[in-house]
Amino acid sequence: MNLTKIALPIVTIGLLTGCKVSDKAPGVWYGVAFDNATGNYSEVAMFITELGETRISTTSGFYLAGPGFFDGDIIYSLPLSNYGSTDFTSVSYDTQLLVTGEFTDASVSLEIKDEDEVVQNLDLIRSTDAVATQAQYAGSWYANPHAPDPAYTWLIDENGNIGGNDELGCLYSGKVTASDTINVAELNLVITECVYEGAYHGIMSLFLSPNSDRIGIFYNYSNLENIFVNGLEKIL
Repeated sequence: MNLTKIALPIVTIGLLTGCKVSDKAPGVWYGVAFDNATGNYSEVAMFITELGETRISTTSGFYLAGPGFFDGDIIYSLPLSNYGSTDFTSVSYDTQLLVTGEFTDASVSLEIKDEDEVVQNLDLIRSTDAVATQAQYAGSWYANPHAPDPAYTWLIDENGNIGGNDELGCLYSGKVTASDTINVAELNLVITECVYEGAYHGIMSLFLSPNSDRIGIFYNYSNLENIFVNGLEKIL
């Protein structure tokens, strides 16, 4: 890594630590991502909590997770990511990425750079999805709700307590805490009984599909070793 090139962004973020999160940033954002290496586009979703925790994922399997530091409406983030990893669920420490962009009320364009060049350009607009209540997260959630015996199941009670298991034998416990103002909930999770055991932190967001028997939740959670991004559904 070229420390000279990456040092300035790190110092900048250090100076901004503790700055107030922009009022324009928290919420759910959708758009397109352009990969400058391949020339390909993919869909992208970004979730920012009221404390500035920022989660980004693309349909091409590019995941980022970390705090956002703000100078007014400009975000600076040095996130954990799977960039350069051969396993898309594993955090890579080979390259430090820098995320920057300025928010408006309805849109934001972000640049994601490594120490040498821009890796991806993201163009996003704010979602108008309704804010999910704590009670709406309650229920049984499945990776494939139409399967006779779903192998990946989470049970969430009305207080947000989570229990579950998956096909790898992993056991899940934790809590989801809904926000009163944005459709981004805080997720704290503990995984045991498998290779991914550990404590994780992240976000969850719930989406109602009009004229459908399906309701879905999206999650992005991580620790210092892994980032997991997926969705679960239930039958209404």
